[in-house]
Amino acid sequence: MLNEKVLKVEECLDEDVKEKLVRRLRKVQGQIGGLIRMVREDRECRDVIVQFAAAKRAMEEAAMLVLKNQFSRCVKDIVEAGSDLEDASDKLIRSVRQII
Repeated sequence: MLNEKVLKVEECLDEDVKEKLVRRLRKVQGQIGGLIRMVREDRECRDVIVQFAAAKRAMEEAAMLVLKNQFSRCVKDIVEAGSDLEDASDKLIRSVRQII
């Protein structure tokens, strides 16, 4: 079984990727603010739903950015440790299931 080391952001994201992630999260923050305004202003439900979908997509993109980098780190650790492929696959699948 693979060692279940929990990675901190600094361990799986370099500074460039971390900044991309922060920009994406700020975009989501703005979209959520827009949603709050739309609800308070009694905007059309259709428009609110479209904004929800956009915020959800932006969150998914941010999560995928972290996941991609975590996978890269995980694969590197697997190769370095000479770990069993089945155990490595299980670990990667668990990471994917957490975001879907």
